[in-house]
Amino acid sequence: ASLLAMTEKSALLAMTARGTSLIALPFMLAALAPAFAATPYLRSCDTFGSGFFVVPGSDDTCLRIDGYLRADVTLASTGAQAQPRFNSAAALQPLLASAATQDASAFTSRFALGVDLRSLTAFGTLRAYGLGDFDAGTGAATGLERGFIQFAGLTAGRAESFFDFYAYGVDMLDVRDSYAPTGMLAFTGALSNGFSASLGLEDPNTRALVPLALSGMGASAAPAGAHWPDLVANLRFDGEAVTLQASAALHQTRLLVSDATGLQQAASLGFAAQVGARFDLGVLTSGDSAWLQAAYADGALNYLGFGAQGLGGATLQGDGLLRPDTDVVVTADRAVVLTLERQRGFTALAAFSHFWRTDVRQSILLGYATLLPGTATRDAAWTVGGLGRWQEWRAGSELEWTPVAGLSIGVEGEVQRVRQGLAGAALAATPPLPPGARKDATALVGRLRVQRAF
Repeated sequence: ASLLAMTEKSALLAMTARGTSLIALPFMLAALAPAFAATPYLRSCDTFGSGFFVVPGSDDTCLRIDGYLRADVTLASTGAQAQPRFNSAAALQPLLASAATQDASAFTSRFALGVDLRSLTAFGTLRAYGLGDFDAGTGAATGLERGFIQFAGLTAGRAESFFDFYAYGVDMLDVRDSYAPTGMLAFTGALSNGFSASLGLEDPNTRALVPLALSGMGASAAPAGAHWPDLVANLRFDGEAVTLQASAALHQTRLLVSDATGLQQAASLGFAAQVGARFDLGVLTSGDSAWLQAAYADGALNYLGFGAQGLGGATLQGDGLLRPDTDVVVTADRAVVLTLERQRGFTALAAFSHFWRTDVRQSILLGYATLLPGTATRDAAWTVGGLGRWQEWRAGSELEWTPVAGLSIGVEGEVQRVRQGLAGAALAATPPLPPGARKDATALVGRLRVQRAF
């Protein structure tokens, strides 16, 4: 009986304690609620614009993650060799017999992921940015497109060249432009009244082109290691309705020249200059804009957009057509006097973007480019690889529809036209062109692009 009484008493005490705890629980949670509310796990950061949030565990570092997934289908006419490439100017070349091996279509997908990390310091904003591209399909290439640190006017890492201006400003149409992310160490200083100036050292290998030697002189040319980085500078004005920029670059080409007397190193210093203007045409429709840009290069043709899509020297030999992309030509060997001749070029573009509706935008682009031979290469006969004048026109339009935020569907079309002047003084003696080769060529390039951005 005594044991039973003790058991009943213990049970009663346990029930009483449990009831007290249940009654007190709401009051305990109410007391803790302010502590939870005061320390949320994720907080937005408005200091640097929309999309940033405070890094958990930090009070002054903000992070934004963005990117896109893009799918492209590109088609090119077979009347000329216009190789479709992802995010780069198609290489329009008059058709050769080897063009039969080139695809006339390209299917490419890209996933790009960007991370933007910023914090305020006594010296201004400290920023670290990285953008990686993951490609699949025709001409796919995966790698770090951009990865740089900015602090107190300093930019170090892989970023867009300070020479660039337009750089796909209103569309993704193919055009000759200087756009080229590159390794750099640069400084930007803010001047008064919206002006700024930048000066930097950039990776010379980004702009390097293979040198050539006239085939009839019995010598050959090959790239040599770079000794100096490219020196790039710009002066920029950012106003409410207009942006202006003038930029310049110095680029050294080093080469090895081999002939019957041996091997010799040589170097040539080239340069490029560019001016550009962007106009905000919001008075027409919100978001409208127009771009103008012109550039000239002497011994630094990659700053005009020539380079990876060019032909090799072997294609040139014996044809006198189809200029390769090169900065320097060896025109006399060491047995006489070793002479180098820089090749020159000029490009210009005009672009206009207009919103027909808030979800429908159209852009129009016109581009012109020309390559000019030096005196020796112009006068050399076509049989020894003399170079003639090369001209290109491009005209295209893009229509983009944004049915929902973050999704865009675009249709692009472009006409490309190339005209070439044969080298050599005695053009009447020029033999028939190789089978399939054309002096002039026209090509059509079209693309369907679907992109989801975040």
